[in-house]
Amino acid sequence: MTAPRFSVVVPLYDKATTILATLTSVCAQTWPATEIVVVDDGSRDGGDVLVAALDEPRIRLIRQANGGPAAARNAGVGAARGDWVALIDGDDLWHGEHLATLAAVIAAVPDAALVATASRMIAPGDAVPDLPRHSVTSRRIDFFRDYGPDLLNASSVAVRRDVWLNVGGMPPVPSGEDMAFWITLAVDHAMAVSDRPTSCYVRGDGIMAREQAARLAGRTMPVSPVFAAVDRAVASIADPTRLAAARAFGDRTRLQYARSELYAGRPADARRLLAGVARRRGGAYVAYRLLALLPGPVLRAGMQWRRR
Repeated sequence: MTAPRFSVVVPLYDKATTILATLTSVCAQTWPATEIVVVDDGSRDGGDVLVAALDEPRIRLIRQANGGPAAARNAGVGAARGDWVALIDGDDLWHGEHLATLAAVIAAVPDAALVATASRMIAPGDAVPDLPRHSVTSRRIDFFRDYGPDLLNASSVAVRRDVWLNVGGMPPVPSGEDMAFWITLAVDHAMAVSDRPTSCYVRGDGIMAREQAARLAGRTMPVSPVFAAVDRAVASIADPTRLAAARAFGDRTRLQYARSELYAGRPADARRLLAGVARRRGGAYVAYRLLALLPGPVLRAGMQWRRR
C-alpha cells in the first residue's frame, strides 16, 4: 500500500489572530504534509496578508470572494495535489502526531474513504495538550449507528480526494455543510477513526448556538442541508440494519434541531421538524411536542425566564 500524501486544506475567514498558530501546528507534523492549501474566503482582517508573508514553500494561498466555509474547502480540494485531504479550520490546532495518526488509521482500514482522530475541545489561547498514555486503536465505524458530537469535526478528518470530488464536495450553504457531507459519504463509503485525540477544537459558538442566536436576533437561518441528506440516505440504503440506524440518526438530529427552535421561541418551526420524526415516542419527543403547542410569545417568555 502506498503511503498517503496529505494535502492540508485550511479555510480562512477573519482569523488573523489565530491562523499563524494553526499553520505552525500543521507545519510541525511528524508526518509532513505534502502541501498546505490556505483558501482565503474574503477575509477583512488581513489574515491573508499574514499567510502570504510566511516563508514556507509548502503553503499555497488561494484568494476568493466570500462564499462560506464549504466553498473554501471545495476550492482547496479542487486545487490539492495529494491523494488525501486533511481539514483544519483557521482557529483550531493539531498535535504533532495528527497526520501520523491518520496515516495509521488508513493502514489499519485501507478501504476507508474518510478517516478521523479523536478530538479535544480547548479554550482560545490554550496550548495543545499532551497525548494520553494508553494503547491506540483504530476501528471501522458505522456513521449512523456510532455518530455522536465528538466523533467527527471539520478539523479532525481526512478524506480521499477522489471521493470528495466524485460526491460533489460539501454543499455550499452557511451552516450544516460538514454534517451533510459526512452523511452523504456514509451511504456508500467506509469510515474509520482513531481514539487518539490529536485534533484540538477551539471552543466557539457551534452550529446550533449560532442558529439559535440568529433566530433570537430576528434573522432567519437557511434551512439546514442535513435533513435532505438524511432523507436521501434513508432512500438509498437497502440493508435493514443500516437503514434502521440511518432512520434513528435522522430522528435524533431532528429532535436536536427542534430543541434549538424551542429555545429560540419558534414553536411552528419545531413542529415542522418534529413532523419528520419517524419514531414518535420517548420522553424527548413527547416533551418537545407539548412545548411546541405553546404560542410563540409564551414560549419565548418562558425560555427567557429560564435563562436568568
